[in-house]
Amino acid sequence: MIELTPTQIRGLKLAKDGDVHPQAGKRWTHLNAQVTYAKQDRFKERPQKIKFLTTATLNELRDHRLVKALNTDVPPEEVGSRHHHGRQDATSEDQISTPQGDMGRATI
Repeated sequence: MIELTPTQIRGLKLAKDGDVHPQAGKRWTHLNAQVTYAKQDRFKERPQKIKFLTTATLNELRDHRLVKALNTDVPPEEVGSRHHHGRQDATSEDQISTPQGDMGRATI
């Protein structure tokens, strides 16, 4: 059983949306990510921030084998990562659920 923090869950969701690549400041985000605006915001007053995850969070997800490197020949700090759809030791009962007592963590 794996316990994930809310930060790790957000990082996993980001990786699930698409491959993440290294950016400045030990941040990882989608390739060519840019600030976007809601369709209703015609004056572009409220930009939607670029979602990112840190190298530490990404390494934790790699340790759990939830994400994997795109290119194994390059050091992990320099290569993008992608969501890994299955762990080697996963069973069909594994799923993300939030325990009733601790709302800050999820269990896989």
